Amino acid sequence: MNGWYQLLKGALGTYVRVLIRKVVLLGEVDLHPGPKIIVGNHPNASDGFTLLPTIKEHLHFAVMGDVFTLPFIGMVLKNAKQIPTYRKQAERFVRDAGVYLAQGEPVVIFPEGKLNMDTGIRKAGLGAARLSNASGAPLLPIGIHVPSEHIRIIKSHMFGRDTVGSWQFGGKIYLNFGASFHLPVLPAGDERENLQKQTQFIMDRISELAEEAREFALRQFGQQPGLVNKPNPTQSEP
Repeated sequence: MNGWYQLLKGALGTYVRVLIRKVVLLGEVDLHPGPKIIVGNHPNASDGFTLLPTIKEHLHFAVMGDVFTLPFIGMVLKNAKQIPTYRKQAERFVRDAGVYLAQGEPVVIFPEGKLNMDTGIRKAGLGAARLSNASGAPLLPIGIHVPSEHIRIIKSHMFGRDTVGSWQFGGKIYLNFGASFHLPVLPAGDERENLQKQTQFIMDRISELAEEAREFALRQFGQQPGLVNKPNPTQSEP
């Protein structure tokens, strides 16, 4: 764990301490050290921040490549050994992430690729399945939920385009950890079709955990749980 990662962890940890009232851990919470691919839903831009103080290992996040072009922030991410991702460059991502798994360190992927803004699970990229197949590392699923009253929508202009993000300010975030697993071995056939099936397996598990977290949060306030959207079976490239 290098000094740049400590800087990143300290900065994002400050956001968590100041702007998020409590991180509620649910489920298995099996956080033994070692190589693993942590996968979760991505309703808000600030979700991943809470993983840094929760998981004590050096986490290597898959981060949109454009973010690495930002002044200072890009330098911190690069030196903190985070992983830039780019469209149509799946092999590069698998190679770069595989280095950290081979060193016994965890990689974090939000397979949806973009924020779902708490509107239901988005279609997912195939990167997590590709990486698990290539490395043999287990997947550790997390379902994330933040009550909508603690979310603020922030609009900005970055990377030459208008952007919209949802951020948590106040309240609790619920992290529901599932048991780690390996992907089912599928019969020989079309590689992309098999990756899509494996990705759907991953997203089904994440969706179940996210729904459990949402229902737990509702029960805390005496509300009746309902249903959220299930994952879209259509997959896309990472």
